[in-house]
Amino acid sequence: MKTLLFPFLLSFLFITTSNLHAGEKKIRLPIKNGTSYITDYGAVGDSVTLTTKAFQKAIDVCAASGCGRVVIPPGKFRSGTILLKSNVVLYFEHNSVLLASIEQKDFPLQPMPKYRSHKDQLGGFNALIYAEGQGPLHTPMPNPVTGNFGGAAAVVAMLLQSSQDKIRLLPALPDVWANGSVNGIRARGGFEVSWDWEDKTPTKVKI
Repeated sequence: MKTLLFPFLLSFLFITTSNLHAGEKKIRLPIKNGTSYITDYGAVGDSVTLTTKAFQKAIDVCAASGCGRVVIPPGKFRSGTILLKSNVVLYFEHNSVLLASIEQKDFPLQPMPKYRSHKDQLGGFNALIYAEGQGPLHTPMPNPVTGNFGGAAAVVAMLLQSSQDKIRLLPALPDVWANGSVNGIRARGGFEVSWDWEDKTPTKVKI
């Protein structure tokens, strides 16, 4: 039996803006000439090592100190959800790449934002880069962010399709996946669905 694990990233980048929050405590950490490098906080650009904590630390320190720019140097940096802060610029140097983790657990559900959208019924957002109540924000990105989101979404659509009142399992399953199982796909309405199937027919479903 084949097991298919696909993190369903329902939102890649969701940002809303508001006024800069006052009263942030400044701290002293490796910042040079108004710039903070993620590698100063342990990030490794080998495309394998998870660098979420290093990304977030660099952003938090930058926001607290007012340095303004977090630099991603050359390399392939894998990460989960990054929470962007007010007046912080993510700056990608030449040959730098931000890779989305393939583990669903690295993208925790973010709280329901004040901004309303067609995804409200999901109860929040899973995102690679996220900001709520922050501003101004600026992230110049010459196509360095890679997550295979289109491919993952297409695979999920073959396994599950949903609307506000209906969930369809295996609507477009290819013959080569006649038997298998999948865990943790999120459907509309905030439901998380796992199931097994044989001969293209669900045999065990957990919602």
